[in-house]
Amino acid sequence: MGPGVAADSIVNLCGAGGLAIAILIFRARDPQGPLTRRFAFVLGIVAFVLLARGVGWLTGSATLEQLAVAAAAIIPLGALLVVEGMLRRHAPRAVKLAVLAGTLVLAPAGLLAGGDWAERIEMALALFQLATFAVCGLLLLSRDRGSLSEAENRGVFRLGIAALAVLPFILSDFRAFFPGVPVRAGALGALLVVTFALVADTANDGRRGHVLILGLRISAGLLLGLALAAVAPIADTADVIRFAAVTLAGILFIGLLVDAARAVVGAGAPGLLDRIANAPPGTRDELIAELARHPPFEGARRLSAADLLPFDPEILAVALGDRLVVRRADRPWNRPADDPAGERLAALMATFGASHLIVIGRDPLDLVAVPVPLVMADRASETALLLAARLIAAAPEMRA
Repeated sequence: MGPGVAADSIVNLCGAGGLAIAILIFRARDPQGPLTRRFAFVLGIVAFVLLARGVGWLTGSATLEQLAVAAAAIIPLGALLVVEGMLRRHAPRAVKLAVLAGTLVLAPAGLLAGGDWAERIEMALALFQLATFAVCGLLLLSRDRGSLSEAENRGVFRLGIAALAVLPFILSDFRAFFPGVPVRAGALGALLVVTFALVADTANDGRRGHVLILGLRISAGLLLGLALAAVAPIADTADVIRFAAVTLAGILFIGLLVDAARAVVGAGAPGLLDRIANAPPGTRDELIAELARHPPFEGARRLSAADLLPFDPEILAVALGDRLVVRRADRPWNRPADDPAGERLAALMATFGASHLIVIGRDPLDLVAVPVPLVMADRASETALLLAARLIAAAPEMRA
């Protein structure tokens, strides 16, 4: 097996695995959505094509390669179904019949033809796919924007950008037209598109961070490929490109796998806010006890009037201001270093080993001391603590 075949196989297998994970993520986000089903159908076909090709090249199985070509002939029909779902209307009848006819002709031809016909079928399949994608692009561009919502028009725009971005990668798969390409990069393009799609589907506030992480993954994959090429005994330009493609595909696949595993673990273990929000209506003490059962906030305790008396609650109230949560790391809390109120607040937190104080009452002063371990004091824990503080402050002191 040559380096080109090995690189093609690895990239395709990584692409198949990444698309399978993306299907699971999309289905988990919107299990019953009709558009989700169409996307899952197309991604499933592409994943099957990549898997069959990757295994076929590794094992030298001509049957799997022919099966991949036959399945690839269904992709244009799936793309047309996705476009119809995005536009919420049928494509022209002539277009649908032409795409259906092309699928019905090329799918059996790809499955049965071999030898000298294989290259001709590949060329016909490439032209069929490109023509269908071009028609789909025209349908998207000529859409009635007024009939779609702002979010739907934004989705159509993103789909068009993704199609243009993945086109060079798709063309590299057709050796009949581009025999000198070092590696078939269609699977890599599919991985990039679905990864960007998952990032674009997140909330605006977190999208920039996700894009930064994705950029780091891409940069790390390319740099790792260059590093492997540097230590290879003999590596020409084609080998460098193969190394970069393989490492980038592997890192994108691993990234999707880790993201999916994190989502599964998070869904199986409810967090602090889930536990408090879904807990039966209770008093402040009951919610504080629920807070203390969550690992980052074990040891949370409500400070009694006797606990606060040595520190002069009236002066403490001055240092607390209108804060709902006070962090020890923020000392001196925008006050002079020798301010008596700040000194008393620092002494209170040191006495009870509190990294955070939750203010659940001001008249009289009512505080909860929370010792959050340093290794768990991340932004997510801070946000959870702030929202938990609002829930506790809104809870009644006693049951009615």
